[in-house]
Amino acid sequence: MPWKTESKEIVFTKALGKRALTGAGIAVALLTILLLNSENMDYGAWVILPLITVSIAGASGAVFYSLMVHRWFSVGWKRMLAVVVSMVVYVVLVWLAMIAAFNFTGHWS
Repeated sequence: MPWKTESKEIVFTKALGKRALTGAGIAVALLTILLLNSENMDYGAWVILPLITVSIAGASGAVFYSLMVHRWFSVGWKRMLAVVVSMVVYVVLVWLAMIAAFNFTGHWS
């Protein structure tokens, strides 16, 4: 279903949704590994905030990757640069979301 603005057309597709879910799933898997490897952790309701923020950051990073690589720069050396930049943006988003969530819950030390 296209949504047209004055000069651009933004298309929301199933592929974009799948990439967002994949990005969120990878971020949640990384968070789960981090939480399960930590010692002396009492798991409770505080875990919900990191799960939500990290999954949103992972989905946002994956959407950014999808738009950069598949929509805007789909061929040539610009595609390779877009892949590298998008992966760096994804890692930074997930990392900042983890830091913010753990700091807010008091578990960042």
